Order: sequence, then structure tokens, then C-alpha cells
Amino acid sequence: MGTLAAVRTAFSFGLSPMIPAALVLVLLGHWGLRRTRFGLRLRAVGEHPAAADSLGIDVLRIRYTGALLSGALAGLAGGYLAIEQDRGYLEGITQSRGFIALAPPAAGSIPYSKEAS
Repeated sequence: MGTLAAVRTAFSFGLSPMIPAALVLVLLGHWGLRRTRFGLRLRAVGEHPAAADSLGIDVLRIRYTGALLSGALAGLAGGYLAIEQDRGYLEGITQSRGFIALAPPAAGSIPYSKEAS
């Protein structure tokens, strides 16, 4: 069975187009973090910002880019939840499960500055 036939079969069972798109985004994200210069820099900035800065990497630019990408993916997830899964926004749609998203910014709130190193 070819790829196109598999896609047609998946959609004939009522599968949302966001499901294969999410799988593709996961594969692209894994490839991007492991095989590209940006992915290496993003991991370096996350592990040890001072070491990345000593190599000439613009730490703040990489951090903001990573935050923008994660925010875009979170927006896609929220759009899927509101539009595809529940067919519209309802009061209490997330049942307060979104508060877990506050943990990474809180954990990473220690500011990095060149003067501190």
C-alpha cells in the first residue's frame, strides 16, 4: 500500500488531519534538534549558557527563538483542542491542565547575563 493510499484510508476513518501533522512535526522536531546547527545551539544554550556564550553563540536570541517555537506548537495544540476535539470552545475546556505549562518558565527563570559569569 502506497503512502497516498494510507493517507486516504486514515481520513476515511474520520482521522483528523492534525494527527498526521503532529506526527510529522514530532519527526521534524527530533531531526531538527539532533541534526541541525540550530538544534545543537539550542541544546547547548539549555545545558550551559555560559559555555555557549564563550563560543560566541547569542544566548538570548537562541532562547527567545526556542520560546517562540514552543509557543507556536502550544498554540497549535490549543487550536486542535478547541476546534477539532471538542468542536468549539467551552468553559473549562482544559480542566485546569494547562498549569503544567507554567513549570518550565518558572524553572528557567534564573536570568542569564554576561556580567554574572
